[in-house]
Amino acid sequence: MQLMIADRQNSHDAVRGELIASQLQERRHRAGCGLPIFLNDPIRLSLAVLAIFGNLLFAGCVTPQPIQNAAHAVDFGRYKTVHFTVHDTPQTEYAAGADGAAYGKETVVLLKALLSTRLATNYAVVDGPADLDIDVVMTEIKPGNAAARWLVGFGAGRADTEFQASFSDASGLIASFRGGRSFTGMEANVSPYSGKSDLSSLAATRCVDQIMEFIARGGVIPKK
Repeated sequence: MQLMIADRQNSHDAVRGELIASQLQERRHRAGCGLPIFLNDPIRLSLAVLAIFGNLLFAGCVTPQPIQNAAHAVDFGRYKTVHFTVHDTPQTEYAAGADGAAYGKETVVLLKALLSTRLATNYAVVDGPADLDIDVVMTEIKPGNAAARWLVGFGAGRADTEFQASFSDASGLIASFRGGRSFTGMEANVSPYSGKSDLSSLAATRCVDQIMEFIARGGVIPKK
């Protein structure tokens, strides 16, 4: 009798073991053989792909931040003449060596030319006193390192260009903000091997776009 009871117990344990093993096998199958569960969920997978794509697409963005927002939206269209400056200071951060300084100077010259062209579509750009004065101070201009961007990634070798722009009229300071462009090599539409001239052009173009967007918004950046 005891032998029969033991046999039944062993048989019960064996069946239970097989059931547990089957359940574990099913879980492994559903989990994609050890891969994260969300990879088998179409909605979560789509959101993950969109998040990754968004990070790659916008990896080069430096979000403009207000230093001093205008008290109220300014109608910059009322100004007829504009005077602007783009310059560095002793505190401006450049890459080391003569190449770093040359890259910085090239970026400043290009930014000046682009900004002059864009402003001339709405204002008379003058060298002397004007209705509106725009002062652009470059705080950082570095080309980064292409090899580090490609081999390491995730911010290594990043190229950075940052500035602070102030807008004034006869009454004094209207508004100011900081902006720029950061290039990590992870952007979807730019090669991590981009040369310094290409990076300088991309940085200057983005800086000018931000300045013109600030004017279009009336000197106000929404606070987040």
